[in-house]
Amino acid sequence: MSPASEPPAPPLPGAPDAPDPPRPPERAKSLLSPTFWVGLVFGLVCILLGVAIAVYGARLFPVKPAPAATAPAATKAAALPPPPGTRTAGSTLFEPAPAALPEAAAVSQPEGGGDVSAFNSRLDRIEAQHRATVNAAAAALAVSALADAAETSRPFVREVDALIRVAPASPDLQALRDLAAVGAPARSLLVAEFDTAAARAATASRAPGEVNGPLARITGAFAALVTIRRTSRLTGTSPDAVLARAERRVNEGDLQAALTELAALPPSGREAMATWSASAERRLAIERRIGAIRSRALADLAKAQGAG
Repeated sequence: MSPASEPPAPPLPGAPDAPDPPRPPERAKSLLSPTFWVGLVFGLVCILLGVAIAVYGARLFPVKPAPAATAPAATKAAALPPPPGTRTAGSTLFEPAPAALPEAAAVSQPEGGGDVSAFNSRLDRIEAQHRATVNAAAAALAVSALADAAETSRPFVREVDALIRVAPASPDLQALRDLAAVGAPARSLLVAEFDTAAARAATASRAPGEVNGPLARITGAFAALVTIRRTSRLTGTSPDAVLARAERRVNEGDLQAALTELAALPPSGREAMATWSASAERRLAIERRIGAIRSRALADLAKAQGAG
C-alpha cells in the first residue's frame, strides 16, 4: 500500500482539532435582473399610451351624430318660447303673453287688478263685521253685569265704566253713570220700608192744621202717639185708602203706580213719604236707563250677527 492511500493517523488524545479548510467565495447576486428591466419598459409604454389617447383621442374616436328620430323633438323644443327671464338674440328679456301661459298658471293668476281689489275689499268687510260682532257681544255681556250690580243697593260706577269702554256713548249711559254714583235701594228693601213710611204719612195726614180748634189739636197729638191705619179700605180719597192702594201696588212690583197713588195724599202726607218716594223714583230711573241700554246692545248684537 502506498503512503497516499494510508489512512490518516488518529489524533492523539488531548491534541486540538485541525482547522476546516477555507470555502471558495460565493458569487454576488445581481439586483438589476432582466425581470426588473421588462417591468420598467412596460410601465413606460402604458404611460405614453395614456398620454397619446388624452391628446389625440377626440381625433381618433369622433362623436357620432344623433339619430334622425330625435330631430322632431329638437324642432319642437326650439319652437317653444324661452323661459321667463332669459335673453333672446335681440338682448331683451322674454315676457310670455297671457295666451302662452299654461292653463294651470292662467287659473292661478288674477285676470286683472280689479279682482285683487275686490278680494281685499271683501276681506276688509269680513274683518269689520267680525270686530263689530265681538264688540257687540262684549257690550251685551257688560250690560248684563251692570244690570246685576244695579239690582243691589250699593253704587255701581265700576260696572258703568266697564260698559263705557266697549259700548258707544249715549245719553242713557251718561245719565246712568250719574245715578250709579249714589245707587238706589233694592226693590225688596223698598217693599220692607213702605209700611214704616206709610205709617208716618198716615199720622202726618191726620195732624190738625193751625186753623183747627184745641180739640182737633188734642186728637192729632193722640193720633201721633197711637197710629191706626186701615189697610183694608181701598176705595175713597182718605189717606188710609190712598196708602192702602199704594201698598198694594208696591207688593205687586208696580212702583210707578204706587207713586201715582201717593200723589193723592195731602201735602203733609206727601212730605212724610218724600224719602221713600225719592228712593223709588231713583230705582225706576236706573231700571229705565238700563232697559234702554240693554235694548240697544241686543239690537247691535243681532245686527252684527245678521251682517256676518
